[in-house]
Amino acid sequence: MASNYTEASIKTLSSLEHIRLRPGMYIGRLGNGAHAEDGIYVLLKETIDNSIDEFMMGGGRKIEVELTDRSVKVRDYGRGIPLGKLVDCVSIINTGAKYDSETFQKAVGLNGVGQKAVNALSLTYRAQAIRDGETKVVEFEQGKLKSQSRVTKSVEEAAEEAQKMLGRTLVTHQSGPAGKAVNRIYIEDGSDIARELYLALLIDRKSSRIAFVCSTEGGMDIEEVAAKTPEKVLTFTIDPASGISGFHGRRVAFALKLEGKQVRQCVELINRLYRLFVEKDCEMLEINPLIVTTDGDLKCLDAKMGFDSNALYRQKDILALRD
Repeated sequence: MASNYTEASIKTLSSLEHIRLRPGMYIGRLGNGAHAEDGIYVLLKETIDNSIDEFMMGGGRKIEVELTDRSVKVRDYGRGIPLGKLVDCVSIINTGAKYDSETFQKAVGLNGVGQKAVNALSLTYRAQAIRDGETKVVEFEQGKLKSQSRVTKSVEEAAEEAQKMLGRTLVTHQSGPAGKAVNRIYIEDGSDIARELYLALLIDRKSSRIAFVCSTEGGMDIEEVAAKTPEKVLTFTIDPASGISGFHGRRVAFALKLEGKQVRQCVELINRLYRLFVEKDCEMLEINPLIVTTDGDLKCLDAKMGFDSNALYRQKDILALRD
């Protein structure tokens, strides 16, 4: 009988394979993880379980859950995963140091297998940790890391991280599967985020006008939001004869559920973006996310721009940035 049990009988699995091949361990029933509700079930159950653990440890007293047809968004107001270990805690099995009872007491609710399982079983997965006024975001597709922000606390750390990124190939939906070489790095101050929003200016081909697109669903794929929850996306065009006015800014502000000083900031932002769009011959200007800080201010956190190639002859500064 021993001859039937050889080294070939033993298979070593990666974290991703372990979850995908043995989903019954993590989704509460036998299966292969292909069921549409598997990831949603794990995310809700495990995240809420973790949140309860956090509450028992004195770390969290509020949970926000938002459901759409194809996605679930959960915010847990607990202690948050340490930023430097965010990737590990949502993708690598047994990062919780549970071999140490003291460490386990500190880590309970933050390092369980639940988030790793929903990551492995979901088409797309995005995790964000907020600690001490700093934040980090990681994004996965089918359990594989696609992108991550890097948080540093000194000039030296920023230089070290930049060196790691320069020259590497970045693969996104816009770059295609071949990706693009990273030749420039954008460094910004850390922001304490209260809300993430979406704002864009585009050329509407049907009307030949500039169109504004905005949504309360910032930090997400706007095409998916528009397809699944179109009521959460506002689109309108600007009449070139009358141009931009304060009314347009207020319309965006109300759609984004802004209040107080944020409305005034939004009106000013919309006016500036419109002028920039026209003066620089843009085809697309996308801000994702546009955020509301915990101080209640509006801030453009990340942006992407496209330009009319036929007008580049008069945009020398833009042409100089071509890859």
